[in-house]
Amino acid sequence: MKSFSVAVPGSCGELLQGCLDGRDFHVSCPVDIFSRATAFFDGGRPRFNNLRPKARLGAMAALRSAEFRLPNLRVELESDLEPGKGMASSTADIAAAAAAVTLASGRQPREDELARLAVAIEPTDGTLFHGIVGFDHKEGASLTRLGTAPALKVSYIDTGGSVDTIEFNRSKKRYTPSQLKAIRFAYEMIVAGFKWRDWRLVGMASTLSARVNQEILPKPALEELIEIAASVGGYGVVVAHSGTVAGIVHDRRDAHVTGAIADMGVAPPATATIINGGWRLCLS
Repeated sequence: MKSFSVAVPGSCGELLQGCLDGRDFHVSCPVDIFSRATAFFDGGRPRFNNLRPKARLGAMAALRSAEFRLPNLRVELESDLEPGKGMASSTADIAAAAAAVTLASGRQPREDELARLAVAIEPTDGTLFHGIVGFDHKEGASLTRLGTAPALKVSYIDTGGSVDTIEFNRSKKRYTPSQLKAIRFAYEMIVAGFKWRDWRLVGMASTLSARVNQEILPKPALEELIEIAASVGGYGVVVAHSGTVAGIVHDRRDAHVTGAIADMGVAPPATATIINGGWRLCLS
């Protein structure tokens, strides 16, 4: 039985999120935690077993756009991403399911095609694009490719609760002039950081964005994480601007960062590696 399996990474929040020239956008932070979808033909009616709701919507949208009908298609999903935490679980689910269905239809999935499909369902993370990108997560109208992923890790915690991404993004954020100025400065730092491969600039920008976001969706452990990042030589902090995770960006060799976070006693920390976004084939 021929199958088509695709993995799409989640995120550990965003390196930056805000408003630039009147358009909402974010800078992606894809990590090595995935949703995996498999499409195969089993001789029965189309079935979307074991699919979370957003993945089902992605599979159905891809089916509608297929150039020919796939009457015997079955789609299944496995995911290590927990919804409501700001780790791009919905984007990963939607894109993985849609990409698997597209492959089953005989076509290569295109990133722009997956993005249009996903944005039509809900605000979408730039993790479905290769590399690190700036992306308009609400309209999908603009995309800036900043570069390839840095060789860094994120040690993070879940600060508690969950956030409904659709509901959160439904309201237009009203940034103050000082916040807009800080967001633009942070974005310019990130652009320079990727141009020069200077991860301290990227970490500073991400920390600044996290502090702006404290006035919108506060993280109770943020200042303590910022202090720990400074004390252990981390590059800065990263947060989910519409979720609950927050962590420290650091060099891959800095194993002691997780221990320092654990000493906070807030929540058990976890560690992920920043990687390039985009869908990838799962090899069996």
